[in-house]
Amino acid sequence: MAKTPVTPVAGTTCQLQAYLASSGEEIAVRGKTYRIDNLRNETGMGYFADVHGPRSKYIGMQVRTRVIGLPGAEVWDVLRMSGKGGVVASFAVLDGKILPLG
Repeated sequence: MAKTPVTPVAGTTCQLQAYLASSGEEIAVRGKTYRIDNLRNETGMGYFADVHGPRSKYIGMQVRTRVIGLPGAEVWDVLRMSGKGGVVASFAVLDGKILPLG
């Protein structure tokens, strides 16, 4: 399967996009590595991305919430695409770092 590159979304700022541009397409959250591609801004709904684990594909969704003590953090959830769409991982992006949540 061909990888879809992370391309800039014109006229917007996304901390995850900046992180991926500087650090590569993989992130580590609580000991698990995920590859992120196809980062996109769905008009009116926010940012989404395709997230690939070692055996499964997930959907990443920017969550419109705040983290106490981390003003300006961008919060993301990684959701299963099958079943009831349970949260696989939650993380925040702040100042070029991935911070696990939950």
